[in-house]
Amino acid sequence: MPNLRTNLNLRNNLDEQERNLIMKLTPLYTKWREEGILEGKQEGILEGKQEGILEGKQESIENILKAKFGTLDENLSSLIQPLSELPSEEMARLMMNLSREYLLKNFARE
Repeated sequence: MPNLRTNLNLRNNLDEQERNLIMKLTPLYTKWREEGILEGKQEGILEGKQEGILEGKQESIENILKAKFGTLDENLSSLIQPLSELPSEEMARLMMNLSREYLLKNFARE
């Protein structure tokens, strides 16, 4: 839209209809652009929140595994991602009640 206005303004012989069109389209374009920017910001905030929640959940899983099994080796570390995909209550129940062998057999990613 700014390019269109610039191009049309460079032409000295704009008629009344072209000037009216520019006057009508400019606020619409500005509104559309501002709404797009706002939507992008909102999506970015939402993605950031979701990423933060996931990171917090993965950190909790890591801490629970360390508390239950001592150190976190490569095998136990491979459980973090798949367990983080489960609902929190189910994930916590599984980690607290199941053995290392069962968790590795059923949740470890190769």
